[in-house]
Amino acid sequence: MSKNVIAGQITQIGDLEIFGENGFQKKEIIIKTIAEIPQFYVIEFIASNVVMLQDLQVGDVKKITANLNGREYTNPDTGKYSVFMSLRGWKIEAV
Repeated sequence: MSKNVIAGQITQIGDLEIFGENGFQKKEIIIKTIAEIPQFYVIEFIASNVVMLQDLQVGDVKKITANLNGREYTNPDTGKYSVFMSLRGWKIEAV
């Protein structure tokens, strides 16, 4: 797991997604970096961290701390192996 800090403007806030019988929660945002050549990142917030997004608005400029996570997946139908990467947010601060 790798700690990353990304500063930028929130361009989209996704809907709350709920999975499984235990009610696992996930919500994603998209942030555009403040740079000469801006980059766009999808950052997911899960479980109890979803509440951090309740007052967030599109257009807000924030600094987000996230961990880079990777997970393996083998498609049961094709046998094709893949690795998926995600940024999992856990802290939001004013810039």
